[in-house]
Amino acid sequence: MNNEIETTELRINKIYSSAEFKSHVRTKGLIITFLVLITFIFFFSLPLLNSLFPAVMKYQIAGSFNIGLLWVILQYPLGAAVAWCYAKKMGRYDDPKWITHYLARGKAK
Repeated sequence: MNNEIETTELRINKIYSSAEFKSHVRTKGLIITFLVLITFIFFFSLPLLNSLFPAVMKYQIAGSFNIGLLWVILQYPLGAAVAWCYAKKMGRYDDPKWITHYLARGKAK
């Protein structure tokens, strides 16, 4: 029993120390960082634009609908796009089949 646990721990340690796994984790981190930056830039641009260019944000598009309101409403589709992109990308990177393929190639045995 202990021998099985030690063998499993060795295999796991070998996977974690492999260059392919580190590259996999790095790429995943870059994708998450990029999506968070897009979200933060768009979210914090509203108060920044309101303070720097209030006349532009108050510009009437139709009736009482102005650019500032449009900017606020556009945050919902942007949030949906970021969530969709995250789900698509992480579906590939969090796939448990990755480790199965990795083990099947014999790199962690």
